[in-house]
Amino acid sequence: MRPPYKISWLLTCISLLVLIFWSLQTNYTSNLFENLLAYFTGKSYHMLAFVLTVLPIYTFGVSVIITYYKFQSEKTVEEASKDSVENTKFEESNKISSYEEKALIRLSELIEAKFYKQSDLKAEELASKLIVHRHHLNDIMKLAGYKNFTDMLNFLRIQESCNLLDTDDLVTIKMVSYEVGYNTVKHFISQFQKYKGCTPSVYKNKR
Repeated sequence: MRPPYKISWLLTCISLLVLIFWSLQTNYTSNLFENLLAYFTGKSYHMLAFVLTVLPIYTFGVSVIITYYKFQSEKTVEEASKDSVENTKFEESNKISSYEEKALIRLSELIEAKFYKQSDLKAEELASKLIVHRHHLNDIMKLAGYKNFTDMLNFLRIQESCNLLDTDDLVTIKMVSYEVGYNTVKHFISQFQKYKGCTPSVYKNKR
């Protein structure tokens, strides 16, 4: 709550206390006004005295209601404005630049060409093919749905190995490991188990 409203609510609370006290003294106050009017005019103005007594109470009550609804209205506008700013920031943070879009298109073309089967493939080489800086490569990988370059490479190789194991009954685990780009069978088996939850042999026998 902003300072002006703290002051406003403080005055409102004080006003309410005054109103409560004044309400208890209404009859006395009304008689006081009536006596004063009678003294200066020589006539009795009972109703006018009553109005002069009640009017301040009514005025204070209306001011309390107006202050409350004004506060609620401005608070709603402020919250809506804040949500709008946050949504704008979120949308801007999730926008893909033309630079990144072109890199993703190149990556898709390389995946179709099965570039990942190259056993000596390095991150620098892929960055060069995508025409991006080496430090931005992982950002492109994340936009493509991978954790990083290594995750992308292993995921695609394991997917390719599954295709080979599913379509060729005569293929061996060793043949598959070299075919998809691994230099050692041991490394291939460990990565296969990490991504598929079982060894290549178990996977093949389950078919």
